[in-house]
This record gives sequence, C-alpha cells and structure tokens, in this order.
Amino acid sequence: MSRIALTLSAAVLGLAASSSFAADSCPAPCLKLPTKSRYVSYQGPLTWSLTPILVGTLAKGKAKNVIVVEGSVFAPLIVPTPIDLIIDVDVNGIGMEPSGGYSGMDCTAGGIGVPSRCTVTGTFWLDIDQNPSLNGVPLTVTLQAKNTVPLVSVNASMSIRLEKK
Repeated sequence: MSRIALTLSAAVLGLAASSSFAADSCPAPCLKLPTKSRYVSYQGPLTWSLTPILVGTLAKGKAKNVIVVEGSVFAPLIVPTPIDLIIDVDVNGIGMEPSGGYSGMDCTAGGIGVPSRCTVTGTFWLDIDQNPSLNGVPLTVTLQAKNTVPLVSVNASMSIRLEKK
C-alpha cells in the first residue's frame, strides 16, 4: 500500500474514532463474556463502503439453539441528498438469514430540500445445529453498514440473543 493511501486511511480512521461513541452491555475489558445476550450501540460517521460498526461476542454457541440479532441504523438527514442505508450481519464470518441484509432506498421521501431521516432495521438469525462450527466456540457477531452519502453520522444498535429452539 502506498504511503499516501496509508496516511489517508489513518486520517479517515482517526476522524471516525474521534467523533464516535459506543456503548456495550459488557464494557471493556469484558472479562466474562455473556452467555445469553449482549447489547451494543454506536454513534458516529458511516462510510460509503460496507464497514463493521457494531461487534459483540457471546461466550459460546450451543446445540439446539438459534442466535438471533436485531439491528438498526438511523441517519437523521440534514441534507436533501438521497441516501441508501444497508445493513448486514454475520456470526464468526458466517452470513445470517436473511442473506443479503436489509436496505432503505431513497430515504428523502420528503423531497428535495426537505430534511428527512432514514432508518433500516432487521432481524437476523442462524441455527447453531445447521452450522456445527459454531457449537462450543465464542460467537462474535458483526453488524456492517454502508450508505451512499460519505461520512453521514448515524445512530446504530444491535441486540444479540442465544435462544432455545
């Protein structure tokens, strides 16, 4: 990677880190991972490429259980530019159902010049029995999001639950 690209990447990451806020039901250092549920949130910029903005880990997957994730990203628009928010979720790199994530198309329903807002919310799930590589290991859930307007500030939240079938 070129020196210019590294400097630019560091500047963008520094901007995101300095102007963002995250909350977690098991704040760092999370010495004992939760077994049944975890809740995380994020406030800050969102880029135009699919970027992990929320991550939460449960202690371990168990047979005869389903991992359920509810995720939401909200962008209070103050510009009259159409925006397309997209969210997708995976656990340990395995895409959750429904595959392909959720999208909110053209969230400026109020029209040109009218402030609007955009919210994309989805419920994702994955059966541990159908994915045996998740049984007995920590479950790291990642919510990724992107939009069509660079660095729009968003509020995002994710709840993770391990439920018996």
